Amino acid sequence: MPQIDEVEVISAGGIPFYYHSNTGREQDDAYLLQASFITALSQFAEELNNGEIKLISMEKKHYLMTKGNKFTVIFTSYDHQGPEELIAYQPNIVEVKDYLDDKIVQLNLDINNPNNREIDKPMQDFDAYLKHKELIEGENRYSNQKFREDFDRIIFRSVGYEPGKCNIGRAERMKRLSFGLTGFIISALLYAMILLFSLPTPLIAILIVPNFFGFLGIFQYFYRFCTTNALSQQYDMN
Repeated sequence: MPQIDEVEVISAGGIPFYYHSNTGREQDDAYLLQASFITALSQFAEELNNGEIKLISMEKKHYLMTKGNKFTVIFTSYDHQGPEELIAYQPNIVEVKDYLDDKIVQLNLDINNPNNREIDKPMQDFDAYLKHKELIEGENRYSNQKFREDFDRIIFRSVGYEPGKCNIGRAERMKRLSFGLTGFIISALLYAMILLFSLPTPLIAILIVPNFFGFLGIFQYFYRFCTTNALSQQYDMN
């Protein structure tokens, strides 16, 4: 088993676009939370020139990193191993960096967009390359579709979004509240006019329309959910 516990690649824009754990744990939100930490940590890599290597020990982990043209490669090991075991992988991390640099340039890949499906096949090839070099092991084969879903989920969660439950933020909720109250006010005014001018009783049926929009607005306010956004698969967390 390699002495590396995790292999991560972070784009220059701070987007994690590759992760593999050799610990046997399935990928979950924990690695994306860690990726956020790694993104901050990778700022240390900004001091590096292309190809230089740095070892950082922090939070009971050791991070060996090197900087490519558009990304940072990070090998991680837990505290049960000494940093010297990770240092031994310096030639490997440079080789990995060179491989990925060539692949990105050759295919002109946009790695700052986690939803870019063009990186699927190249990153699967990268995953296979790491396995061939015996730097990663296990059956949790790279899946960019799952990676995108996990990445979207952690971003949405950070702004309070819950799939199927929440797709609008405070400003949008207040708009819905105003919209709903306006619907009820219009309904009340129309009802008052029907009574005041002794209009035909069947006209009360038109109150269904403003009442519908009133309830819709109040529903969206309390449940932080916009049906229009849901149908168009959009969200606005402002």
